Parts: sequence; structure tokens; C-alpha cells
Amino acid sequence: MLGNRPVRVLSGAAALFQLTGVSLIAFTSILLVQESGWHVGAAGALLAVALLVSAAGRYVAGWVAQRMRHRVDVIRILAVASGVAVLLLAVFEPAVPMLAALAIVMAASGNGVSAGAVSEHVPLALVGTALGVRMTATLAANAVAPIGFGTLLDVVDWEVGLAVLAIPAAASAALLSLRVLRVPTAAGASAAGGGS
Repeated sequence: MLGNRPVRVLSGAAALFQLTGVSLIAFTSILLVQESGWHVGAAGALLAVALLVSAAGRYVAGWVAQRMRHRVDVIRILAVASGVAVLLLAVFEPAVPMLAALAIVMAASGNGVSAGAVSEHVPLALVGTALGVRMTATLAANAVAPIGFGTLLDVVDWEVGLAVLAIPAAASAALLSLRVLRVPTAAGASAAGGGS
């Protein structure tokens, strides 16, 4: 399975995207309390709302992906949007704390679509193994993200740390632009066939 290049690329892109998303989830409450003077309960409530919205966002992303030619396009758009939101947060924090919530929503909404994209690049009998590879990569990123971002914040300020946090999202979007991932969705393939 590790010899399957699309699975490697999609798993790597998912892991990079997780670095941004999990770091935001882990540290947004701290950012709001330290830099914006929020009460801990209010910061936790904002994080809870962002996560609830991102749960709905997964459904919306899946719905949109079913109607686009390439499922990967949705994930790439979310990666770019998340990276932009994090950069804006780096510039404007703590003035616009809602940017943190937006970045979390963008980062967490593509998870299901990413798993679906992996399953499209392998035979049906290997879908479970391919998803296992992807989950291993993302769980490794989940473990590394809080340690890495926390260590970074020990030596730089929030603005620099957040700007650096946009890099994994951008790298994820770049990986998702590779031509090796050009498998159309069923809807996209039907549309292409109907137009020829």
C-alpha cells in the first residue's frame, strides 16, 4: 500500500493539514485568554461552536465534493482557505478572534472528503488498508502538532507562530495539486461522459 503514490500523497497532505488544524484546536483557547483577555469559559464556548460548525462543514464539503469533477479540489480549497484564515489571524489577532474559529472550521471540514478521495485511488478490496495508512499519518500529525506548535510559541510570539502555522496548510494544498490525484468523482465522470 505504501507503494501506491496517490495514497502516499493524500495521506501526506492530510497529515500536513492536520498539523494546522490540531494546533489551532489545541491553542485557540490559550490565544483568546492570553491575547484577547477572554474568560476561559467564553474561549471554550467559541472553540465548541467552531467544532460543531465544522461537523456540519464535513457534510457540506461531502455534498459539494459529490457534485464536483474531482473530490480533491474541495480539500485543496479548504486547505487554502484555512491557510489564508491563519495568516489573517496572525496579522489581526487579537482584534478578530472569530478568524480562529473560521480557520478551525476550514481545517476540520475536509476530513471525510479526504478519506473518500483515498478510497477512490485503490481497488475496493484495499480500501480498509488505504484508509489505515491515511489514519496513521493523520494520527501521527495529531500527536506532533501540539508539541511542535507549543515549542514554537516558547521562542516566538503569536504573530510569527500563526504565520508559520499557515505553512503546513499551504504545503497540503500544493500536494493536492499533483496530477497523480486526477480521479473524477462519479458525478464528475458522468458529467464528462454526458458531454462527449
